[in-house]
Amino acid sequence: MAQHLPFYLFLAALTIFRLVYTGLVDLVADEAHFWIWSQNVNVLSPDHFGSYHPPMVAYFIWLSSFLGESERAIRFTAVMGASTVTLIVYHLATRIFNSRKTGFVAALIPNVTPIFALGGLVITTDTPFILFWTIMLYLGHKIIETKNRVYWYALGITFGLALTSKFTAFLFAASFFFYLVFSSEHRFWLKRKDPYIAFTLGLILFSPVVIWNLTNEGGAFQFHFSRAFNSHQIAPMERFITFWGGQVGLYGGPLILFIIAGAFGVGWMALKEKRNDYMYLFFMSGPLIIFFFFNSFRSNMEGNWSAGAYVAAITATPGFLAYAMNRVSSKWKTAIKGGFVFSIAFSAIAVAYSHVYIVDPSIPMFKDVKIAKRFYGWSELGRVAAHKLEGMSGDTFILTDWYHTASLLHYYIPSRPQSFLIKTSDRFKYFSPGPQIKGRDALYVSEKNRLHVGEVAKLFEKVEAAGVYTIKRKGKDIEVFYFFRCYNYQGVKARS
Repeated sequence: MAQHLPFYLFLAALTIFRLVYTGLVDLVADEAHFWIWSQNVNVLSPDHFGSYHPPMVAYFIWLSSFLGESERAIRFTAVMGASTVTLIVYHLATRIFNSRKTGFVAALIPNVTPIFALGGLVITTDTPFILFWTIMLYLGHKIIETKNRVYWYALGITFGLALTSKFTAFLFAASFFFYLVFSSEHRFWLKRKDPYIAFTLGLILFSPVVIWNLTNEGGAFQFHFSRAFNSHQIAPMERFITFWGGQVGLYGGPLILFIIAGAFGVGWMALKEKRNDYMYLFFMSGPLIIFFFFNSFRSNMEGNWSAGAYVAAITATPGFLAYAMNRVSSKWKTAIKGGFVFSIAFSAIAVAYSHVYIVDPSIPMFKDVKIAKRFYGWSELGRVAAHKLEGMSGDTFILTDWYHTASLLHYYIPSRPQSFLIKTSDRFKYFSPGPQIKGRDALYVSEKNRLHVGEVAKLFEKVEAAGVYTIKRKGKDIEVFYFFRCYNYQGVKARS
């Protein structure tokens, strides 16, 4: 324990900081959206909530509900999940490369990388997914290290939990399968029953999500896989630049070059040193990065879809760099070390600046980065909306144009009124106004660029302006919202 003390002090300080920080900023829309989902008893049914995501994120929020309904309570599992990932990466890298220093650097990387560092503050579908992916990475290593079949069953259960977090968990199974095919020492597992039982265990845990999709016309499967393998009329090079430009931003600018080098460099180390654990890290990262590389030419992918592939790459990076620096001239060694330290510092400064910007969006930021709109001002808007509701009937509902506003106002208005969207898709059926609200009044809240007063007027007997409110921070406008009091809802088709 004493030999690992510096790391544990670092992890404790980081965890405490995040626990404090997460209570200082408002929820973002997806967090409020998932929080509403977690309030439903039947969280396995996306149909009830209208979400096209697997339900594990709702379970995570529900698990922390004993702490209350504050921002800090809702994000508690995000903080603890990020700390657990850091812990596993540290011990995995320390074990594989036989160096606590290497383990510490490996554990540092995700915490200075924007996608993982900011992911430790916000509860999203990636929170449980990255946690379970990292646990699977650890269990897979235990299988190849010990050849103990018990770890297969733990891996199967974790695989099911990962699938119930995000469908891209299937990529882990594919990568591990190819590792077993290419590893002469561990190929024997393909003739044993344990991997297949483990895979079946995972599918059994995942089966409620499968059943829901089969009874709902493909639902989430159709939504996600059409996005993953679509071919919109966008030039392949444009898709490629968009995706990889995002990867550079999400993974620390120049730091991503070292991470990708680690993913493939550890494969070179495996060939040179005949090490199965090095080969394992390569197969759990390199082929996946290649997959995302080629798919980025044909599909419009989100930047976070590749996150799992980088966990093994990050684990391998400092070990590969140390190995490489011992085999090059002093000039190259200085260049590699200097470049890596610069990349770590650059990414760490960017992450630190983002933390400040979230709570103080009046400071300068790139024009296209709209972090402030996601985090800032929603509790303030909730108080304003609550004031606008005064004098209206007790069953007045909130009407908006965007699920972000609907979710966040439902959370931040103290009375927690029902929230509905003017227009909804299957993805947000929870916010669809039904016949049960006919005759009720509403407070229509809209951003300036989404204003649809004409459409709203067709739905009610009377609509009157209720003011405009600008969210500001130190004199800087963040967003402008318009309010309208609407009376006697007539139904969608009544006055159209």
